[in-house]
Amino acid sequence: INFSPLTFLKSPLLWMQALDKYAVHWSAAPDFAYELCVRRLADRRHPFNVDLSTVQVMACGAGERCRPPQLARFIEAFAQFGLRTAVFAPTYGLAEHVVGTCTCLEGVKLSSFRPDLACCGEEFLTDLRIVDPVRHVEMPPNERGEIWLSSRSVAKGYWGKPDLSNETFHARLADGSPY
Repeated sequence: INFSPLTFLKSPLLWMQALDKYAVHWSAAPDFAYELCVRRLADRRHPFNVDLSTVQVMACGAGERCRPPQLARFIEAFAQFGLRTAVFAPTYGLAEHVVGTCTCLEGVKLSSFRPDLACCGEEFLTDLRIVDPVRHVEMPPNERGEIWLSSRSVAKGYWGKPDLSNETFHARLADGSPY
């Protein structure tokens, strides 16, 4: 379900109504969207009733940090509509691979380094290496290189482009080991 940004900003609770209407299991939004829903729910003058019990995962982030206090306010506000308390999966970064690589499947956890941020990516089994893109050797810690990922959620390749797929998705380290 997609709303235009303007439609969402005018009526963010349409999102909650759509989750109910279509019995959605998974949805995602940036951090501010959850806060906007909380504010609009508090401002309502008319009864509001939705069933959010089918929602299993609500991803948050994908480009901006997740603020645990805002997520807690959302859960508190929407629990009365059947929303589970452990519904959030904070996500951040790595474009196409973000959903798998950077999702924490156990709800909101605070970062041990930055308690103002939610952690993500702790539970997903991903082999991540920083590799010299020319020499195809793994870089030492704190050195720059390409990010190489290996996991079940990495795509198998590009449709109809076997050579590019082999180069991009089936890279090998210089010693010949697959990655």
